[in-house]
Amino acid sequence: IIHRLDIRLILEENSYLIFFNDLAYLNHSDLIKSTNEGIVPYSFGTGLNLKIKRGQLKLILGLGATNNSSLTLNKARFHFGYTTLF
Repeated sequence: IIHRLDIRLILEENSYLIFFNDLAYLNHSDLIKSTNEGIVPYSFGTGLNLKIKRGQLKLILGLGATNNSSLTLNKARFHFGYTTLF
């Protein structure tokens, strides 16, 4: 089971703020050998997609954990992307 929530606040054409949340439930005997309980990974984050003169700039910050691990800032991930237009 996978759940995804993706909210975008449109600033102008091809520019937006994004807020997201992902939640899943995994229960497969090959993945879970030490326990009969399922694993529940979840994540959330925010980002910015900006249309600039020569392309698009994307900045995303996400944080995730599972029901078996705690949520800490050292698990945060930052994504920087640039797409150029010819």
